[in-house]
Amino acid sequence: MAGPGSKASLEFVDGETILEVYEGSTAEQQAAGQPTDQLTASSEVQPKPTTTPSLSLEQGLEREVSASSSSPQSPLLPPIPPENETTQPEFNIITAFLGVPHIVEDFLSYLDVDSLLRAQQVCKHWRWVIASLPVWKHHVQYRARNDSLWRNLFERRGWSKYLSGDAKDYNFYRDLCSCVCKDINSLENNWRKGNYSERRVKFDSYIRCLRCDEKKIVAGFEDGSIKIYDRKTLAVMTVLRRKPHSPVQCVDFNDVVVISGSEDRCIRVWDITGSAIPQKVLKVERHERAIRALKLAGNTLVTGSEDGKVLIWEVKFKCPTAAYVKKTKKHGYAVYAVDINESYIVSGSGDSTIKVWDAFTYGMLHKFAGHCSVVSCLQLRGHHLVSGSLDKTLRVWNVESGECLRTLGHEGLFWDGISVTDNRICSNADDKTVKVWDFRKAVNKIVPDSAEFCLSTLKEQDLGIQCHGLHCDDFELVLGNIHGILVWDFSSGLTLEGLYS
Repeated sequence: MAGPGSKASLEFVDGETILEVYEGSTAEQQAAGQPTDQLTASSEVQPKPTTTPSLSLEQGLEREVSASSSSPQSPLLPPIPPENETTQPEFNIITAFLGVPHIVEDFLSYLDVDSLLRAQQVCKHWRWVIASLPVWKHHVQYRARNDSLWRNLFERRGWSKYLSGDAKDYNFYRDLCSCVCKDINSLENNWRKGNYSERRVKFDSYIRCLRCDEKKIVAGFEDGSIKIYDRKTLAVMTVLRRKPHSPVQCVDFNDVVVISGSEDRCIRVWDITGSAIPQKVLKVERHERAIRALKLAGNTLVTGSEDGKVLIWEVKFKCPTAAYVKKTKKHGYAVYAVDINESYIVSGSGDSTIKVWDAFTYGMLHKFAGHCSVVSCLQLRGHHLVSGSLDKTLRVWNVESGECLRTLGHEGLFWDGISVTDNRICSNADDKTVKVWDFRKAVNKIVPDSAEFCLSTLKEQDLGIQCHGLHCDDFELVLGNIHGILVWDFSSGLTLEGLYS
């Protein structure tokens, strides 16, 4: 608080004092014979101003706005539009920072889309400032880099070209951002309501496993064949094995090779980069019984077998292709599911347990015991793990703490039917349903267990008794079963410019 008779000043970034208020004298000063304009903290006498009247806060703000409009502007901003009578003075405080537009831009970068739209409606100065700075462009660029749904939508619609360069004005990015949000809302509604279009292909042989990416689907069959399909048309691109062999139990691939594991205990590696007909370049046999699961990540391969072992391999893709076992881990019973990411290796076993190893040191971190039957499928997503079991439950774990966050369920048994994205979990059991769960809500410990986690239940008579392979992304759900491959596309209603281009 300023002392009696003191002067209070309000200064802005340019150093200009825009408000000086002299408080009145006190009764003690008058009784002591001191002049009313003399400071009590000093013997120095301050002459009482005669030209600067006391200003209210509203008057000070009006004066600040007037000073800002007449002061030199930043070269990054156009001139301020003229005042009008309807402008609210208290909202124009933002013009005090026009000389440092990076501060305004940094402040606005914390707002979401709805808040930015509301901020533009506050007054014409705010609308002008937001339109004059690259706020919308930077918001779009940030979301497209850090949000997988935005990034995938930009790729499918052919909008990635707008994320660099200055070809478009800032209002374009505002409209683009609004369009993306509408498409995301439509997409989420389709997932919730079960609105999808279907593509399918039927088989003569029974499918045992399935993996896919954005362009192709790789499926392994009971007769020992492995087929690669175009994901858009479901046309057969390549058949890797034509003669009858031992049933293929698991398969994975990257841009260079396809790797399969089968009942005959063998791991086979196929080169898909050379000639039109892929060549088998490696066959290794290190397990003692049938191989039930494998996962490829970079040059690391993890395999699980009915012999109760988990083998961690290093695969060299350069000619000649080779694979070496780096570590051997053991379960007490058969291993039916494995997965790996940049931090963890996990495996699920017939003894109803899940083991977690460090991906660098290979030391065991946790042993999860929560399921009551065989752990038949699991998938890592960051530091979370989703597992499915023949006990008809789906469990969500925190891998770092070892805590089981949620227990969800079907009315049927889980086989190889879970897939996880940043937003949802898709699961299929032998009750002929696919359930879509809210993944973000499931991993949020604040949400009570009584909350509704199931977004939708999709029913299809042709789903069959068992699903051997399920994959979901933000737009499609791919299933493999005894009838063939089903692709459910939930992007209907969107303007899919550049789709599969």
